[in-house]
Amino acid sequence: MQIARQVYGIVTAENGLCFTKDGQTVYITKRFDILPDGTKVEMEDFAALVGRNEQTDGTYFKYSGCYEDIARCIRRTIPAWMVDMERFFELVVFNYIYANGDAHLKNFSIIRQGEDYRLAPAYDLLNTSLHVISDDFGLDGALSPDIEKSGVYDRTDHPCRLDFERFGAQIGLPDIRVKRVLDKYMVIPELAMKLIGNCFLNDKMKRKYLRIVDERVKRFVRKSE
Repeated sequence: MQIARQVYGIVTAENGLCFTKDGQTVYITKRFDILPDGTKVEMEDFAALVGRNEQTDGTYFKYSGCYEDIARCIRRTIPAWMVDMERFFELVVFNYIYANGDAHLKNFSIIRQGEDYRLAPAYDLLNTSLHVISDDFGLDGALSPDIEKSGVYDRTDHPCRLDFERFGAQIGLPDIRVKRVLDKYMVIPELAMKLIGNCFLNDKMKRKYLRIVDERVKRFVRKSE
């Protein structure tokens, strides 16, 4: 969460760590759907918006679908959809590079701001590959079944930059905005490495974290033949 916010400028929920008397680490986050006066702000996740639920789609309903499903909902429900589509696109890229295999439908939401809806701040961003063997994406349909895979994707079963370029075009983003987002992820920024180095993971887990992200970046920058 801090890497997303501090390094990439992604809008996230306020968050931090605190410690219990016996030294246990506790993650805390501030709810952004409740105003200071206690008023509850209208908010809905994309599982509901795309019509997925346990009764009709089974236990793992929130992992069903693809990220283009979310993009279609953004375009349909958010008047300023182009701005929030770029925010959503970067979240998809960030989750891939930082190995968040739990980026499912319920971990993206819209929230009411004034008379309109906007993409909610990002939440539940984490490197799941530190703890479990996870897929590249949190949805079983990945980016979209309607996009031709790059040669790299076909050969290695992992996407590269070209696949995200095609995804960006598919969801309606201009090439210049797609490029602006993707250029940020061609290397691991020094500040990201510093934050990982200063975190509360043990040294072995810090090295694993960096190895995972480094491998994702190397996949990302591969060229299709």
